Amino acid sequence: MLVVDEYVVKRTPKPLPYFVYRTENNNLPVYQEYKAGGNKLQTRIRRVEGDLRFLRNQIENAFQMQKGQVKINSLAGHVIVKGRRRDEIVRFLLDLQF
Repeated sequence: MLVVDEYVVKRTPKPLPYFVYRTENNNLPVYQEYKAGGNKLQTRIRRVEGDLRFLRNQIENAFQMQKGQVKINSLAGHVIVKGRRRDEIVRFLLDLQF
C-alpha cells in the first residue's frame, strides 16, 4: 500500500506467468500416483497453462528440493513432483490464490 498526497493507492500483485485451472468439481488438479508396484510415489499437477518452468522453479524453491526432483511435461501441461506432497502443494497453490 502506498500513500500519495493522502490518497491510498493499492498495488495490484504482478500476475503469475502460469495458471492452474480447477476441475469441474472446483478442486485443484493435484493427484498422488503410485508407480512401479507402489514403490515410486509421485505427485502430479495437471491442467497447468503458461510457463511450466516458472512453476517448477517456484516449487523447488518453496520446498527446498534438489534440481531434478520436479519434472515438467509441457505437451500435456503437467508438473510431476517426486514423493508424496499433495497436501503441501495444494496449500502452496491456495496461498497463491488459485
